[in-house]
Amino acid sequence: MIENINDYKQLLLKDFLENQKIAMVLSTFFIVDYSINKWIEGITGNSFIDYKQTYPIKHKVPTIEEIKNTDYVIQHFSQYADNLYSFFSSKKCKTYEDALNNFPGFYYCFDLTFFKNINKALFDNLTDYTKKKDFYIKKLNNSTSIKLYPIKDYKKYSGISEYRFPRIIIENAGEESIPIPLSGLDLLNFLFINSPSFIFFYAESNIIEMDEKQNRIINVIRKYDEPVIYETDNEFIITNSLEKLSCYNKYICIVLDLYYHYLRVFEKWVIQQYG
Repeated sequence: MIENINDYKQLLLKDFLENQKIAMVLSTFFIVDYSINKWIEGITGNSFIDYKQTYPIKHKVPTIEEIKNTDYVIQHFSQYADNLYSFFSSKKCKTYEDALNNFPGFYYCFDLTFFKNINKALFDNLTDYTKKKDFYIKKLNNSTSIKLYPIKDYKKYSGISEYRFPRIIIENAGEESIPIPLSGLDLLNFLFINSPSFIFFYAESNIIEMDEKQNRIINVIRKYDEPVIYETDNEFIITNSLEKLSCYNKYICIVLDLYYHYLRVFEKWVIQQYG
């Protein structure tokens, strides 16, 4: 049953008509030259991992300017967008030399709480999912439930772009499905785009040279313009530039908001399949 994606496609297309501002931000952020509607219309296949795009459409990552200029209104996570350090970190130092000695090796100023804070923000808003020992569960009807397993195995060297949304397991009449997909169902997987939404942060921190004819990466050059050191009266603060932080938080909260929205569409589809 979980392989019947045509019904799911129809739910998506209906949702785009009913929520045109959502469809617009998806098209602007993630699709090249076409609309998200056209992208979904071109999907054929059997499941979330066995499908293909029949139209010559490419997907992409958004630019800082597109994030800054979008008029999409965040419905559920706006309080995190307003706080620059909801997810990212900063480090205070007494001298400029101390700040240089403590300068992070990554482009972003963050620690492992970054991943925990995103998961916390997500599940603080998914209030209809009940927390169990290592997963969250929502009962859809008498025999069917959805389980969300947060990804927790991040390492000290994990980059921001490695964040993954929870693994999704459907339980019906006591039997569990294989996780869809195994690594966790990203916002973009809900839309049949085979790329994690947080890959934006990889693209943002590197100059990526492409062979457009063959649609492949030929070179990656690391950027060095972030993080920065701000000087105050009594200390030096290592952080990402405040303008960039504002955009990064806005993007994360938009992605969380859209994930919340399309998880609900996914739930409708599961109910359709299992009745």
